Amino acid sequence: MAGRRRGARRARHRHPPRRRPHAVARFTGALRTVGPAVLAPATVTVLGLGVWLVLDSAAWDFGQTWVQLALVLVAAAIAVGAGHQARTAINAQRAVDRDDLAEARRQLVRWTWGYAAIVVLLAAIAWDMVFKPGL
Repeated sequence: MAGRRRGARRARHRHPPRRRPHAVARFTGALRTVGPAVLAPATVTVLGLGVWLVLDSAAWDFGQTWVQLALVLVAAAIAVGAGHQARTAINAQRAVDRDDLAEARRQLVRWTWGYAAIVVLLAAIAWDMVFKPGL
């Protein structure tokens, strides 16, 4: 059984998957909807829930460390989304329009790293809202 797995692994390395230029173009075209439809609502929801959490309890106020940290992290997530993600998606679409698929793939990798940064920031905000450091 192990021999078969190694053989299959070697076969995959000898015959890499075919490049699919149409998939790159389709995904790049979808970035204008995916970013605003997925990332923006998540960021706004986290911001709204955090503000509601502070307003709901007399024990918490906007001067506490955990609230200020959350607001800074939300601002960072919005900055990454509005600045980096939008610019990278536009650059990827321009590369597809020029039929420069290598540049489009490079921009998609950058977009993916930006997406990962936003997910990490949103997870940090959730951690901050649960554990409330400085309280």
